[in-house]
Amino acid sequence: GEHKHQHDSKQDEGEDENLRNREQPAQIIIRWFAHFIRAVKHAAHGLDRSAIRHWIAHTGGPKVLQAFESALGLPEAALARSWKSLKEVGNLSSASVLFVLGELLASGEPVKGDRGLLLAMGPGFCSELVLLEW
Repeated sequence: GEHKHQHDSKQDEGEDENLRNREQPAQIIIRWFAHFIRAVKHAAHGLDRSAIRHWIAHTGGPKVLQAFESALGLPEAALARSWKSLKEVGNLSSASVLFVLGELLASGEPVKGDRGLLLAMGPGFCSELVLLEW
């Protein structure tokens, strides 16, 4: 007999929405990280962005790093170590931020009293921020 293909438009719409969401991690970062930074500022009793000397960011790709810079209003040099790690090691998923932190620690740059902010991301867009103080 004749085979009829049933088309489930709701399923397709869901798949289209999932695809759009996967394609836009940079936009998600821009939208949400400013909110997360305000939460960190509140938790750290008014700590201002200018008080952060070291930025340790997840190397999720050029769009992700550009989105961090945009959302946080960072100068290009702030994420230089993350850009270098992306170029040399690549995106190691959530673990990539630990490689960037390891490079920072090995550099000897942080001194007593310095503050840093570690920005990590995981699957399904979860994120973690860790305020560091030396």
